[in-house]
Amino acid sequence: MTRRSGLIVTDLDDFAPSQVCINPLVQSKNKESTQITLTLEDLDDNSFNNENGMGLEPESESESEEEVQLTLADCLACSGCITSIESILVNKQSLYKFIKAVSNKKQDNKVVIVSLSPQTRASVATYLNITPFEAQERITDLFVKLGVHSVYDLSFGRDLYLRGLGEEFLSNCKQIEKIDKDYFEVKKKTQPKVQLNNLSLLLDDENDEELDDKLEIKIEQETQSEGKFNKSNFPTFVGNCPAWVCLAEKRYPELILPKMSKIMPEQEIMGYLLKKKVAALLNRKEEDIYHVSLMSCYDKKLEASREEFGTKTFGFKLVDSVLTSVEVKDLLQFDEIIAKFEKGEMEKEEMEKKFKKVDPKIDPEAYQTTLKKNLKNENPEIVKQYSNLDYQNKKIYSSKERGAGGICEYLYRQVGQLFFNYQQDEIPKMNWENVRGKDFQSLKLQSKDHKKEIHFIRVYGFKNIQNLLRKMEMDQENFHFIEIEACPHSACLNGGGQIKIDQIKKKRVKLNAILNAGQIVDKLEENYFNENDFVIRLSDSNNKANKIFKKHFSNENFKILITEYHNRKKDFDKIKNPLELEW
Repeated sequence: MTRRSGLIVTDLDDFAPSQVCINPLVQSKNKESTQITLTLEDLDDNSFNNENGMGLEPESESESEEEVQLTLADCLACSGCITSIESILVNKQSLYKFIKAVSNKKQDNKVVIVSLSPQTRASVATYLNITPFEAQERITDLFVKLGVHSVYDLSFGRDLYLRGLGEEFLSNCKQIEKIDKDYFEVKKKTQPKVQLNNLSLLLDDENDEELDDKLEIKIEQETQSEGKFNKSNFPTFVGNCPAWVCLAEKRYPELILPKMSKIMPEQEIMGYLLKKKVAALLNRKEEDIYHVSLMSCYDKKLEASREEFGTKTFGFKLVDSVLTSVEVKDLLQFDEIIAKFEKGEMEKEEMEKKFKKVDPKIDPEAYQTTLKKNLKNENPEIVKQYSNLDYQNKKIYSSKERGAGGICEYLYRQVGQLFFNYQQDEIPKMNWENVRGKDFQSLKLQSKDHKKEIHFIRVYGFKNIQNLLRKMEMDQENFHFIEIEACPHSACLNGGGQIKIDQIKKKRVKLNAILNAGQIVDKLEENYFNENDFVIRLSDSNNKANKIFKKHFSNENFKILITEYHNRKKDFDKIKNPLELEW
């Protein structure tokens, strides 16, 4: 098989990501290889939040490669770095740094709080063979014992995010109808003409100037006479997946960024709300609150590192640290090891050996000193206020939607009621159609007279993302809202930071609850939602979230939710030889 001198859609592999970073920051004179291996040890606390781009020294005259560091702006959003758990990790958000933060919270004058995502909860429930509510309690007990002040349910932040997204999208729809009252007519192609020359990026040996011409993006925009809103804002792309955002900023900024939703993601919304509330409750400053998110995705670490969510924008960081489900699993293992050691079932030497096997950076004795014996949240009432948990019946409120949190489903209902004026019980049943399997689906909602329609698209995985962009070019489909998630299959539920199937299999063998790989996937989805452990409640019906949103984020305060995205293509263009990129 001959090697092709370019990248086409089939080169992107969501299932077998590369184990090295492909960013050719260091070029040797013979140019035999442009790859550098990137590990956690290569990154330090100063490697991120560099707003000036690459931040590297000029290329050395020497043929030998020198040690380099990557910033957030350096990431090219390739299939390797984005979908692989082996790639870019933020060192300052490691498990070691979290344990250090809770150990030093008194001398640092910090109060540590945690937000738990439903995807991580499902992963832990599957790993330990317990119910989702029991997983919520088990994780809460674990972190409070370590010295965390309180543990919150991040799905509450998702409900707030959906409200912001709904208001933004409905506003866009109403404004565009003022510009063109026939814009949403069925089958009418009034979309801005988008031409992506050579989107498949078939490259040859032309020089850089010719290459730039080949990759040129031309957008014909129809502008509004008053205000900044125009038809180039459609279709609206969701911006809650950090891997997708990184790809858009690096590769397609001119096409995508004007259309990207400006609502900041749920972990940052939750961080803003909790820091404000907990600080006021304890008579502290927001910067005294150390907020940790437990997520299914390593890229959420990169998202938390964005300066838009930091002190320059808000005066304090919205999220100080992100731990993945894998790192929560490591903490659970530490807890089990300590419990056996304290019961006399394990010698000190064996205990230290097992600690080192889980994470060699964690010192067993230092870890033990952080433990607290009480297993209660220090503020149970505020925890209950910002959660979707039914403590009395030990169940969880949730809507029966896919692993990304039901974005399209929520907007479908909002458009039906507030744009097409359906009563809630009149909204047509959702009928998802597979465009390219379940990871590329289409959903349409028509008005009562069937003359207008809103077209939703749901796309999971990088192969499908590329196919979508090609489809927009070739077919000029009238897409109006596009939900994009980098992870295939179950989106965030299948995130790179989830506990791996092999790890779950080994644990369940010990628990005498053996499942094969397929059964584990089914169990994970069941622990994300099932009718026995969850109470079905649409996000729209969360009255607590409705009140909080109205009080803190409506009218003039809506601007709190608005974030920005930036054209970082110039960093990608610094690559000297794109032919040597291996995807």
